[in-house]
Amino acid sequence: MVSIVIGIGSPVPMRYDIGKSKKGSKKSHLQWLFEFREKSVSKDTHILYSVYILYSPKIDKYYIGYTGDISKRLAYHNDILRNRIWTRRGIPWELFFQIDYLSKNQAVIIEKKVKRMKSRVYLKNLTRYPEMVEKLKKQYG
Repeated sequence: MVSIVIGIGSPVPMRYDIGKSKKGSKKSHLQWLFEFREKSVSKDTHILYSVYILYSPKIDKYYIGYTGDISKRLAYHNDILRNRIWTRRGIPWELFFQIDYLSKNQAVIIEKKVKRMKSRVYLKNLTRYPEMVEKLKKQYG
């Protein structure tokens, strides 16, 4: 079993053991990442979250997520050595838009709402019309 200390998306680095689960099966990288994300953010109730939209000119795609630290998260998405998720193929990513000052619950719900829209026009309208962002915050606040 390997132990590492990591601080992606969390202001406080956490120790996490990678290796066999209790049942003896190996955890995939994605299982590990999701479990780490849940452990790191569930303890940090005082953090304000952001929903972010990244754009990759290389593959002409958008990526939507939420985090407690935008700069660290963007650095992770653009790090060819650490990034083992879908966004690796789109490096370099640039920050297209962000919605700040959200609780974790608001961030999760707004992220899902934006993802469900599946529309480039909707994403561009978020940047053009600040009242759309205020409406989302108010609706899911």
